[in-house]
Amino acid sequence: MKNPFRILIPVMCAGVLTTLHAKEAGPAWTVRANHENALYQTGETATFTITLGADAKVAPDAELFWTMSKDGVDPKTHGKVKLQGGKATVTGKLDEPGFLLCKVSSEADGKGTAGSWGVGYSPDRIGRSMPFPQEFDAFWKGQLDKLAAVPLNPVLTPVGEPKDVESFDTRVDCVGAKVSGYFSRPKGAKPKSLPIILTL
Repeated sequence: MKNPFRILIPVMCAGVLTTLHAKEAGPAWTVRANHENALYQTGETATFTITLGADAKVAPDAELFWTMSKDGVDPKTHGKVKLQGGKATVTGKLDEPGFLLCKVSSEADGKGTAGSWGVGYSPDRIGRSMPFPQEFDAFWKGQLDKLAAVPLNPVLTPVGEPKDVESFDTRVDCVGAKVSGYFSRPKGAKPKSLPIILTL
């Protein structure tokens, strides 16, 4: 069985909501995508639903302005949409891996009350933005070799837990210093029966 403390499974959280508030008003509106997990395949259309907040100082049939961009930088596409009964939808997509950001504002220049929502397109296929430094592979191989030479010597101290879960304050030896974290597993879990999720 592979040692669970040496396995890293990246966990990407793709939808990040940012809601800005006008000084004189409550939340203006929310923006949500039609995929609950905010993940899409390249070329797939994302539908963003704008819902007016209960305390918004905006008419339920107001005209709003939207901007979409890959990773929040230029080039950007712009448009406008009219609320109907306090709701409206806009669509967008990416044809390459990355993150699509939809920002909605009450003013064309984007300086009014705003809300935004980001979704991920095939994030597991996002490549590096710059080439690796020439010594990159050699450096990290050296670091991994140093780490592999250090016995883990794990110390697991039980902590408070729900009745169906075992939780431990876990400490292991590392290069230069000990590292620590919490390790949890369902009670009675069989070896190799579960994935490992590392949350930082």
